[in-house]
Amino acid sequence: MLAHGAVLRKNFFNADELIAIVKDFHNAGLSDEEVAIMEFAQKISTEAKEVSEEDMGKLRSYGLSDEEILDVV
Repeated sequence: MLAHGAVLRKNFFNADELIAIVKDFHNAGLSDEEVAIMEFAQKISTEAKEVSEEDMGKLRSYGLSDEEILDVV
């Protein structure tokens, strides 16, 4: 997590934005696509056996390729 956080901090978000994302990514000013990615990642980490084609279809609707979805996984 530290390595991922460092990359996000260096390239995308300031410290306050990262704190807001960690506290509640739904209300942290992220785009709808970013929220969908975060929801998918959360489901993968907490309910992996429940992930469905519908979950991946939602990401595809934002233009993510199967390779990009695999990167999220």
